[in-house]
Amino acid sequence: MKKNSIYWVLFFIICFGVGLFHGTRPNGLSSEIIFPPTSISVIVTDEVLLPQEIRRMMEEKLAVRFNVIVTRDWESLLVKLVESPSVDLIITPSYWSHTLQKQNLLSTFEDLKVDLLKQVSPDFLKSSRPETTFFPLYCMKSVLSLPPGVSFKAFAKNKNLPLLYLLADEDLILAHFKFWKEQGLLEDLLQKKILVHPLEQVLATPKQEGVQETALHLLAEQPAEDASYTSALLVWGASIPQNSAKKKTTLRVLNYLASAELQEKWIEESPFSSCLTTLADKKIPLNRKAEWIRDLKLNETIIIEDKDIEALKKLREDYKINIL
Repeated sequence: MKKNSIYWVLFFIICFGVGLFHGTRPNGLSSEIIFPPTSISVIVTDEVLLPQEIRRMMEEKLAVRFNVIVTRDWESLLVKLVESPSVDLIITPSYWSHTLQKQNLLSTFEDLKVDLLKQVSPDFLKSSRPETTFFPLYCMKSVLSLPPGVSFKAFAKNKNLPLLYLLADEDLILAHFKFWKEQGLLEDLLQKKILVHPLEQVLATPKQEGVQETALHLLAEQPAEDASYTSALLVWGASIPQNSAKKKTTLRVLNYLASAELQEKWIEESPFSSCLTTLADKKIPLNRKAEWIRDLKLNETIIIEDKDIEALKKLREDYKINIL
């Protein structure tokens, strides 16, 4: 009897092991390895880039927990990247990633031996080569929501519209100010009360007493005036730090982030358009899909190439603006 019990125990262990390595596993057990990492650490510059609802979906689907830090502090980010092990994933503006790539802090997709970039619209890839460290996810053409019939120049001089709400992105604000200074508009604009709002506020109703930076696709009508006074193309995406100890798990997360299942649920609820070709649902408006960029006139649009690590300092010292 005792011998039979031992046989049954051995039989169960063997069957469980074979099932495990062929992908059959109890709920919550990752197929990555027998004792997989149960969580990954993530840094995002804005909460809306990886909101709780999306994290819950991925936790249920992938059995991975997320430890998320929301910060725009460049120095804190660098500290987390040079640690060993470092954080496992960062979701940032494209120009943050481009600057970090130059410092050799990010893994290339060539080194990771994955073809994730095939899911990205070619319009959002700086190069077709796999050496890139940036996986574009979301984009936005930002504009200012001017009142009907009011040009940006008229707004700058109109004291009855005293507020200017800009996206909370120091590099973008600095780019705006530099351009407006060249156009001779900055002195008037600095007489207004300049406030900043996070990305998720883009979906809020524009403030009536002023002008709010928002997404072009959310406006009922295209701006009538020259968009170069107000417009920028912003792209956000994911990168995997060189010192991450959980690259395989992080790649599973990125594959699911790029999936049609998640993209088609999330994009319409977000302030973004997609950078991915996986968004094929005909119910989703064209201006939320990647191919929309081909209809945009980008020759007079602000496109930021690199992170200015002194942007906050320049805003304080050169323009007397503190956005923190």
